[in-house]
Amino acid sequence: MNTIPPAQRCCENCCYRMRSETSTTGFRCGYEHYMTAPLLRKFKTMSQYPVVRPYTICEMWSPLTTDNQTDAARH
Repeated sequence: MNTIPPAQRCCENCCYRMRSETSTTGFRCGYEHYMTAPLLRKFKTMSQYPVVRPYTICEMWSPLTTDNQTDAARH
């Protein structure tokens, strides 16, 4: 498995990134969304998730894998 250098560990290549038409940057952090039980996810609107920039970095970062290259989470 290839590891991503710390300098590239950002929202742009995080498995929790979600595309959003209502975000000024086009992305929102989906960490909380993917940690919520699937039955409860529908009760939150996209605007309730934080807007992120492609090069923002946080401690919840997790790499994209070949299984989730299209912004789908591992969970």
